[in-house]
Amino acid sequence: MADDFEKAILICFNVTGAVDASLMEQATAFLRSFRASPEALRASIERFTVTSFWEVKFFCIQTLHEIATSPSRLTKDDRDLLRAATERFLARDCLITGAGALPPYLRAKVAQLTVAILREEYPGGGWPSFFADLAALLPKGGAAAADMVIKVLVSIDEDLAPSDSRAAAAAAAAAAAASKASVPQTHRLANEAVKGAMSERCMPDVVGACMCVAAEYRDSSPPLAAGALSALRRYIDWASLPIISDQNPQFLALLEDLALGIPSHASAAPPPDTLRCAAAECLAQMVSKKMDSVDKLGFI
Repeated sequence: MADDFEKAILICFNVTGAVDASLMEQATAFLRSFRASPEALRASIERFTVTSFWEVKFFCIQTLHEIATSPSRLTKDDRDLLRAATERFLARDCLITGAGALPPYLRAKVAQLTVAILREEYPGGGWPSFFADLAALLPKGGAAAADMVIKVLVSIDEDLAPSDSRAAAAAAAAAAAASKASVPQTHRLANEAVKGAMSERCMPDVVGACMCVAAEYRDSSPPLAAGALSALRRYIDWASLPIISDQNPQFLALLEDLALGIPSHASAAPPPDTLRCAAAECLAQMVSKKMDSVDKLGFI
C-alpha cells in the first residue's frame, strides 16, 4: 500500500484528469519541497529499490539525476553514497528479469544517472575503475547486463561526447554555440576530461565490450547485437582508429562476416538485415574517418 510520499507521486503522474486541481497542486508542491530537501538523496536511493510502483521509481531516479547534475549540493560522503547506490542499481536492480524487470525507460534513466556521476567521478575522482566495473557486468547478467552496458555507452556518447559527423556542418556549429551558452563551464571541462581519458585508456575495452555483445547475441538476440554495433559506430566516430582495430584483432573479421551475411556456424541462420546494416555502418564509419590517405588505403 502506498504511503503519503508515494501517493503524492502517483497523483502527479495521473494523466486521466480525474484528480482534483487543488490536490494536484498540493502534491506538486510537496514533491518540489522534497526534491530541495537534504533528505532527498537518501530517501530516493532507498525508495527506488523497495517500491513496487514504476512511477515512484521513475521519480526517485529522476531526483537522483537532478542531484547528480548539481554537484554543489553534495558532500564527499553524499557523492560516495550516490556512486555506491548507482553501482548497486547497475549490478542488481537492472539485472532483474521476468515480471520484476525494469522497463526500458527506467533502464535509460539509470544509464543517464550513471553518466552524470561519471562526469564528476572519472578519471580522477572516486570511480577510476568505472569502465572495468561496467565490463564486469557482462558475464554476470546475461542479456539484461548486455543491454544495460550498451545503454550506458550510448548515454556517454550522447551526454558527454556528441560527435559532429552526425550533423551537417552548419547544424554542428549552431549546436556548439548553443552548447557553450547552455552547458556550465565546469560540465564542459569535465566532459572533455572524460572523453580524453577514455580515448587514452579505455577505448579498447569499450570496443571489446560492444564486440563481445555483438558476437554473443548475433544468433539469440539480433536486435541486441545490432544495438551493440550501433553504439560501437558512435565511438568509431571520435576514437582513434588504430587503437580500435589494432587491439581488437577479431574486430574487422566479425564486422565483415556480419555485413556479408555469413552465419556464425553451419547450422545457424544468416544474420538479419538489421544486423547486417549495423555492421556495414560501422565499416562505413571507419572508412569515412579523417586520416592520412596512405594509412587509410592500407587499412582498406
